[in-house]
Amino acid sequence: LGRSLALTGLLGATFLAVQGYEWIRLLTFGLTAPSGIYGGTFYTLVGAHAVHVLGALVWLSIILMGTRSGPSATPNQSRVLVFGMYWYFVVGLWPILYTLVYLA
Repeated sequence: LGRSLALTGLLGATFLAVQGYEWIRLLTFGLTAPSGIYGGTFYTLVGAHAVHVLGALVWLSIILMGTRSGPSATPNQSRVLVFGMYWYFVVGLWPILYTLVYLA
């Protein structure tokens, strides 16, 4: 379970890194929040999503630290279950946001 959670964290961190790179690219092309309705909407939606992913990664780190406290330590099942529900919601929301901000 610990390995799967660590892989989840790695994928989440990769997502944030790619989004950070994308933001820098768009800023160099002149797309800023005050540049128009699209810029403001883009940065608001994608930024809010990134904050939720970051929050999930902090939560996941807390869960993983609990598993490192000893050889027989296992994460609290309800914490992992609730985290999983939140994570699947955040991940499932991304295709919708992607469609809205990149394809629409």
